[in-house]
Parts: sequence; C-alpha cells; structure tokens
Amino acid sequence: MKHAKETYRPTLRIPTAPRISVEAKQLIEVTLDQARWAIAEGKKWAPMVQIIHPSGVENMRIRGFSGAEEEKRLIARHIEGGRRRFNASAVIMISDVSVGVPGDKVRPSKAPNRTEALMVAARGADKVSTLGSQSYSRSLDGTVIFAEFEWSEPSSNYNIFAE
Repeated sequence: MKHAKETYRPTLRIPTAPRISVEAKQLIEVTLDQARWAIAEGKKWAPMVQIIHPSGVENMRIRGFSGAEEEKRLIARHIEGGRRRFNASAVIMISDVSVGVPGDKVRPSKAPNRTEALMVAARGADKVSTLGSQSYSRSLDGTVIFAEFEWSEPSSNYNIFAE
C-alpha cells in the first residue's frame, strides 16, 4: 500500500503559482484528482483542509457547511488554530462550489445554468492567500467536463478561509 501511494501520479498537472511550493502543488494535484473522480461518479466533495507542517500533513473535512457568516468565522478560527498548533508552512482548502453570475439575484445553487467549480485556497505562513479554480459542467448524460485549472493573483492580509 505504501509503495502504491509513493508511485501514484496525478492525472492532471496544474500550473505553478507564486508562493506555492512544489510539495504543496503536488498535494493539490493529488487531492484535485480525488475530487474530480468523486464528482465524475456523481458524489459530493466535502471541503477538505490540508495543513502542511514539518511532520507531514493533517487532513480535515468540513461536512454540513451551510455558509452562514458565523459558521464561516468558526471554521476560519479552527483552521487558524490548527495552523498555529502544527506550526504549518501552508494550509490548503479544496472545495466544490456553485458559482453565481455577478448581479444574479438567485442563489448559485438554485440557478438554472449554474457553473460549478473546484476551488483551491492556499495560505502560507506569510499569510498571503492564493486562489485557484477549475470550472466544470455536467452534460445531460451525466458526463462531467472539466475546464483548465487557473490560479488568480495572490492577495495579502486577507484570510481566504473566512470567505
């Protein structure tokens, strides 16, 4: 089993991004593969937080997340507490989201032509956040088509996990 994990290579490579280490990039690629597989199988991908620290990686699932502001703050505090406790070099969260069109007054999850995406939020010890996303759509026969993965510009002094 250990040998299988060591030889596993992700099926999709993502571009490099500023402030994302090679190790973090590889972890993101493997986790995105798992998320894409789950989505292609018609399953939901519960947000996963990965805390990278000197002794390894701690994984945490966030299940039953409603998106209420107070709940977001509690989750952000919990993630920040884990980052401090493990003296983490980086924290990554990968989630499956419905994305709304700017100006739409309908919740993205209720919109008829909604866009879905896998979102990657990475925050280093320097407290600079980097976002990445990979949109996808479902065809009528259930096939899932993934777009290219893209990084956005890093932003400092902004805790992405609180959003």
